[in-house]
Amino acid sequence: MAIRCKLVNDPGRGPGHGLICIGGLEPTAVGLEFCLERNQGSTPFLGPGGTWQAQEFWHGVAEGPEPAIQATAGESDASLSSAVARLQIPVGPEIVDPIVNQSPSVVFRLTLSVDGARFPCVLRIQRPLFGSGAYFEGGSAPAPPPEPEPAPVAEPELEPVPAPEPLPEAVSKSARRSSYRLWFGLALLPVLVAVGVWFWWDCRIPALPGPQCQLEGMKREQEVELQPVSPPRHCTGLSAADCLAAAQSSLAAQQPDAARQLFQEAAELGAPKAYIELGRMYDPDTWTAETSPTAAADWETAAYWYDEAARSGDKDGMLGAGRLYCRNTQDPAFRSHALELLRRFVAEAPGDGAAEALLKECEEKAK
Repeated sequence: MAIRCKLVNDPGRGPGHGLICIGGLEPTAVGLEFCLERNQGSTPFLGPGGTWQAQEFWHGVAEGPEPAIQATAGESDASLSSAVARLQIPVGPEIVDPIVNQSPSVVFRLTLSVDGARFPCVLRIQRPLFGSGAYFEGGSAPAPPPEPEPAPVAEPELEPVPAPEPLPEAVSKSARRSSYRLWFGLALLPVLVAVGVWFWWDCRIPALPGPQCQLEGMKREQEVELQPVSPPRHCTGLSAADCLAAAQSSLAAQQPDAARQLFQEAAELGAPKAYIELGRMYDPDTWTAETSPTAAADWETAAYWYDEAARSGDKDGMLGAGRLYCRNTQDPAFRSHALELLRRFVAEAPGDGAAEALLKECEEKAK
């Protein structure tokens, strides 16, 4: 029995709480447990209290009403089209917070135990996923209300006092000061003119640009024209095709981190080929340091993205995920999934000798 699983926010309980939505499970199933594993680090298993550990750990699921069959908010019915029914497992910060704290490149695998039988699936994460710390992000104390201003008090009007008449000696001193100021101003005028000319020549007066700054402005305009236009960092307002083209431009410019973000946005906008490009960033057969955001190849992450493309019917995704699962996994459930993908590819692309040979290789390993 193939199942699909996804972790989404629980709007009813707020940040730090989520729902693990499982499709393809019989609605009468009881005795549920699940094990959560990440594909990076020496402590891959999520243990009690939200800590990662080296030993496998099983989380119990409290018995409750039968699984809900309606679609979860924010998720279309087509994403789990093969499901017989949908089970919603509520989880708290001990599950959600350790996942939120991981890098977006980490892939998680959830193994569900139903009465002793195990069913693995790649746990898809609905982002943004809010951890319990979201309660305190951006919070600030409200500003205190302004104190009322006191009413103005009218001041009594004072009668003007006539100024005393200046003495003759004071008038003479004032005249001498005015004369000194006039001569000082005339002596300072050439200096002010020289400073003004220097400011004009050195482009320090924006309203009156000199010849030097005009030449520099022309040079800057020419440099701007020669500089290549950088691809956008996000796909807001773009179509799926334009977003995919922007991601490919970033990859050609050897900006793998920006390209990964744009490829993910293009996939969400409805471009399945973006999943293939993401898989090639991690695939050991196509990985390079210039075109990948990671320091080494990662076949599990590559298989995850190829599998996303295969769900939309993309043949390259079927072949890529089937090849990686067949040649790398030791899990019987994932090897069975690889056989299913390769058989679908051979049926849709008859005559592909390499794919048929890979299918035979995988069938021999499954015996």
